[in-house]
Amino acid sequence: MTFTIIRKWHTLQRKQLQQQQRTLSKEQSDLLNQVTYSDFLHNVSTLLTSRLCELTQSENFLFLTQKKNEIMTLSQKGWLTKEDVMPLLPDFYTTSKVVERNNQSFKALRVRQAEQILWLFFEQSLDNASDVEITAFLQQYSVITKTVRLLHDAQKQTIRITYMTRCCKRLLR
Repeated sequence: MTFTIIRKWHTLQRKQLQQQQRTLSKEQSDLLNQVTYSDFLHNVSTLLTSRLCELTQSENFLFLTQKKNEIMTLSQKGWLTKEDVMPLLPDFYTTSKVVERNNQSFKALRVRQAEQILWLFFEQSLDNASDVEITAFLQQYSVITKTVRLLHDAQKQTIRITYMTRCCKRLLR
């Protein structure tokens, strides 16, 4: 009788340890995915920032992607922020426009793609590349921007699920 109780206890302990190991393995995998995602975003942003500095000859720019009503910043340098340009987006129907904001003149470009719209806002100068060159650049990097968007959407779902799970566990305690 005692032997049977001890054996059941050991079996129960082993199952609990296996469950804890599976949970820890999943959390490690989630953490690694988040670190990889963050590193990828940082590298993409650095690449886009350096290329846009060369192309626009401007120290002030903002590069956004829009899918439906969700807007995400891909690269930013200088004084332009998403809050500065958000009021301009609904009224922006042309592909290129010069805009005055906060006593600053900047150029706004919109490139429509199948799944998203790319927005580039940069301070205007005499040395800027032409709209055609900048649009070609944005089209060239469209695969990277789509990948960032897909990873962002996937990661957002993971973070939401993890957050909800943790909140529910706290409530159940």
